[in-house]
Amino acid sequence: MTYPLVSELARHGLAARAALGRFAAVASTVAAVLVSVGACSSATVAGAAASCDPAQCAPKNECLADGAGVVACRLSCAAHTDCPFNYQCATGAPKSYCVKLAVDIAPKATGQWGTHCLAPDGEAGNKACDGSASFSCFGAGTTDATAYCTRFDCKTDLECAGGYYCGTANTAPNVTTDKRSFGTTRTVCLKRAYCSPCHADLDCPVIDGTPSRCADDDLGTGKYCTTPCKTSSNCRLDAACTLVAYDGTRLCRPRAGVCKGDGSLCSPCHADSDCPKGFCLGGAYSPETFCSIKATASCEANVNNTGKCPTFTGYAGTQIGCQSTNDNPSIPQDQCLGVVNFGTSGDIACYTKH
Repeated sequence: MTYPLVSELARHGLAARAALGRFAAVASTVAAVLVSVGACSSATVAGAAASCDPAQCAPKNECLADGAGVVACRLSCAAHTDCPFNYQCATGAPKSYCVKLAVDIAPKATGQWGTHCLAPDGEAGNKACDGSASFSCFGAGTTDATAYCTRFDCKTDLECAGGYYCGTANTAPNVTTDKRSFGTTRTVCLKRAYCSPCHADLDCPVIDGTPSRCADDDLGTGKYCTTPCKTSSNCRLDAACTLVAYDGTRLCRPRAGVCKGDGSLCSPCHADSDCPKGFCLGGAYSPETFCSIKATASCEANVNNTGKCPTFTGYAGTQIGCQSTNDNPSIPQDQCLGVVNFGTSGDIACYTKH
């Protein structure tokens, strides 16, 4: 069987929509609204009710509880843009609040979070990015017109600005090469997009002009950004418009039920590290990415490879193919993968409605 050329990262939702351009305008203004450390006391005795004196809070701060129930003076927020530079909005009840990032970056008007950069100017040392604060140019290839400045090698979301998360991406393609890497990945502060992990609606971006929502996956083990819909035609090919029971709205739900699975064959993935028995693959027409697994024997072209791959199909109409050397050269040999029909040709996918 033959498959169209694979283009990986562009379907991971890693391409940007537009730069946010967040930076602190005046240092004195920032100082006036920052959380006042130590100005508000909290109970330290185990089991005791936390206490906070609003009169001791800095201007625009109020007594708010964090996720652990500790009450302290905090700046409330409804969006990440409500917080000063080097802060992001954390979900809280009854109000969300600004929390300081784990990195301290001197703000500049350009060259930082989301600034557009030109792929031909390279990754590290890109002239559009603030290299003094470790910003580099991230993109899905050498002609990616949506490449943007961000920071690599993060460990937690708190090392990234609001609207970004610390995600894992394949090492390549990137702005310096279009050749796809296999098995090597790195962490990077990524702009949230469809299927990006999230904590609350405020984390999710505007997608195609519509504010997206933070929804629970089918396993109840994670949340992902997705868009409202009226019918499945409003959703990607690997998703369906589904009624959300708790508030009566309809959201685009991945047909797989999750945006990141358990690493088995056809399990949704973001990068090769999500697929311990294979690679994170995607096709030319479908935007989905899924895990392949190694075949039990060498795959041969134009022969019956029954028994070399599982018979599991991710979605009605999906078949399992066995990747031979005569198939798509951009995919390693002897990988079991999902295949769906598009007219008279096939494409690599597991859950896409064909």
